[in-house]
Amino acid sequence: MDLPRQHIMQVDAAMLFNETYATLFGSDGSNVTVNHGEITLHGVPGFPGFEFHVCARAKCSSISVSGANIDVLQVQANNLNFGQAGLRCNHDQEVL
Repeated sequence: MDLPRQHIMQVDAAMLFNETYATLFGSDGSNVTVNHGEITLHGVPGFPGFEFHVCARAKCSSISVSGANIDVLQVQANNLNFGQAGLRCNHDQEVL
């Protein structure tokens, strides 16, 4: 079985459970869970019951962020253990 090299998902809804856990729901029935930086993809059309641990990047044309204090965000990320360890990915390589 050939695994998908990429999955482009249009997000219809998002649920933020806390500072480190969120789920995004796609219009195609797929959903992405982000749990402390670990990303899993479920419900990919053509792959029922599969869970993919993915390396991802996001692009968005409908959200803008202004007035963000990057230094404060970095301190908060460090306090939540983001950027200390975990998955690192090379976006030039296969996505899944």
